[in-house]
Amino acid sequence: MVNSRGRSHVYQLSLALVSVAILMSGLIREIRGQEIQGLLLEDIEKHRSYSSEIVRDESPPTKIHLCRAVGNLEVVGMASTETYEAYFHIPISFNEQVPILIEVESPELIDYRFIHLGPPNVIIAARMHQAPSTPLDWTAWVFVKENTYADLPNYAPIPTLEQLPDSVKKWLVPTDCAQTNDDYIQRVADSICDTTTNLMSLADKICYYCDHILWHFLHTPVSFDAYYAMNWGNSCTGHGHAGAALFRANGIPARTLLNIPSWSSFYSMHWIIDYYVPVYGWVRMETSMGHNPYYPEQEIVTFACNPEDEFPMFFPHAIDACWHTSDPLLGMWNPDWNLAHAAYQTLNVTDSTAKIEHAHALTDSVFGYYSRYFGINLTPMQQSLLETALDYQASALANIQAS
Repeated sequence: MVNSRGRSHVYQLSLALVSVAILMSGLIREIRGQEIQGLLLEDIEKHRSYSSEIVRDESPPTKIHLCRAVGNLEVVGMASTETYEAYFHIPISFNEQVPILIEVESPELIDYRFIHLGPPNVIIAARMHQAPSTPLDWTAWVFVKENTYADLPNYAPIPTLEQLPDSVKKWLVPTDCAQTNDDYIQRVADSICDTTTNLMSLADKICYYCDHILWHFLHTPVSFDAYYAMNWGNSCTGHGHAGAALFRANGIPARTLLNIPSWSSFYSMHWIIDYYVPVYGWVRMETSMGHNPYYPEQEIVTFACNPEDEFPMFFPHAIDACWHTSDPLLGMWNPDWNLAHAAYQTLNVTDSTAKIEHAHALTDSVFGYYSRYFGINLTPMQQSLLETALDYQASALANIQAS
């Protein structure tokens, strides 16, 4: 049950969602028109011709992108009990992006709730009736604030440990995926850095190196970590871990991001990274296509890895392997998400940078309430307030889509 403090939060949720509807209606000015996980080489090549045209924009951000992400999952096999929970990834509130609404559908669905993991990660636990097999589909509407990187410096000194804020230092540690304590990885990192003192120049070199990692698996057992990728090739997963390891080995925090590309058709999921620039903040890099920086609306993030998430990567496990159904009888990769995910940019909303920032911050606040109070036990009055608030949010979304 929710105490009086929780009841206050639900009231705040209702008020915040009303504000979203009002703000968004005034904001719109212009609308323009189970094998190896992750994207493979042919997928990347399809996108290269487009992505090669991406150049850093010197103008300030003026857009919010409305994106739609979907997951068409399937649970196969009989559970050990009449009901069970299935876990799966959804878009998270992360830097430039924030979810608006999320819908879950299945013939066997009882209800679902959000589970908050290590920040900023959130997954959904769906309570299901047992069945030989059943679809489990979700749809998420996501606002992605434009980042043109107009204020990204051309020069930033490579920081010392003392110059980094404590909040980012954990992304320097060696892990099973990014083995920065390995002599070979350290030698490669040193060679790439050479005499460079400019972090931005080093980032370009690391991006170039990762882009040229072979798309092969030339050694068994197959793994998806940085050491394997740098020696024998890999998919996008290994490209990302190699990039994270090379940054960390040079004293620069970096993390792997699991995401859904908005430029692809249905695929499993995809891996990229972001790295930390002191004073500026986090910068995304497409380690599979050699793009630095990379615009956030191109890929919808579903998981930002903390060091404790980087466990052993030998096939058939991958970075997502622990988020399968809670019933071990159904086994790994269940619900199955092979070729199950896609994302699309549906429209752009253009306005002043100040209003864009306001809309993004408000939507982020609303998602915080939404993901904490949806699916938990509420009093009838609290549940009514929550449903009213969600109606406001759905109405705001419909108004945006109808311009």
